Amino acid sequence: MYFIGIIGISGFILTLIVMEKTKLGVPGIKAYSPGFRILDMRFRYSSNDVFAALSEIGEGGRQAYRRFLLIDFVFIFFFFTVMFFLSNILVTGSFSLVSLILFAGLRGLCDIAENSLILFFIDIFPNRKNKAYGICSWFTTFKFTFLIVWAVLYCFFLILYLFGN
Repeated sequence: MYFIGIIGISGFILTLIVMEKTKLGVPGIKAYSPGFRILDMRFRYSSNDVFAALSEIGEGGRQAYRRFLLIDFVFIFFFFTVMFFLSNILVTGSFSLVSLILFAGLRGLCDIAENSLILFFIDIFPNRKNKAYGICSWFTTFKFTFLIVWAVLYCFFLILYLFGN
């Protein structure tokens, strides 16, 4: 189990560095528009926000965003691996463990759906799909909600572990 944790944490940190500090990530997109905010890091956004963001970065920025999202798929895997590892080292009860893994998995699935939709939007740009933009925003909101629920449950189980009988 600790080997999975080491791989997960190493991959998480490495992909995070690539996404935040190299031209393959956010700096590569911001080269086309310094004020650009990654859509999937907002809790909620409108269809106008999506269209404006994709317009703002231009063709080169959209290609950079595509590279970023492909790396983000790898990040999602490592993020889930870390959440899975942390869940397994804290809880032993089947319901508690299943609850944590369920919310970690739902977070990851929402992230995958969100990234897939944004890639689709990049592919069809400048065509607009306002309803799909709204669905994508809901996946983003649920992704963050599932992460918060996982974190609250984890803290609850940690308190039980530390102070329980």
